[in-house]
Amino acid sequence: MYIGSFGHDHLELKLKSTDIYIDIRDNFPTCTDKTSRYGINKSIQKKYLKQEGVKALYKKEIYKKVVTKINKRRHHNFRVFIGDSSGAKESVILAERLERDLVKKLKIISTIDHITLTASI
Repeated sequence: MYIGSFGHDHLELKLKSTDIYIDIRDNFPTCTDKTSRYGINKSIQKKYLKQEGVKALYKKEIYKKVVTKINKRRHHNFRVFIGDSSGAKESVILAERLERDLVKKLKIISTIDHITLTASI
C-alpha cells in the first residue's frame, strides 16, 4: 500500500480506480501549533490529534474509508492520497497516523511519501 500526502496547490494527480482520494481542506481543522513548519515532528502530531474533533474525523473520514476499501478488495494494491492546501502539516500528520494504524491493527506494511512542493512561479 502506498500512502501519500500532498498539497493541492502544487500537484495534479492522475487517479486509478483502486485509489483512495481524501480531500481534507474543508473538513479538518488547521493545526494551531505555529512553532514548527512541518508535520513530521512527533510533538506537533500529538498536539494536532488532541485538538477537538480531529481524532473523530480521522476515524470517520479516513481510517474507516480505507479499511472498508481494503476489506472489499483484499488482494489489490491500493494508493491512498491525503490532500491539504499546502501539504506541509495536516495531511502529513494524518498520513503518518494512518500508516501507524494500518501496521498496528491490520498488519499492513505501507510505503509513505510526503509530497510538499513549495516552488513559486
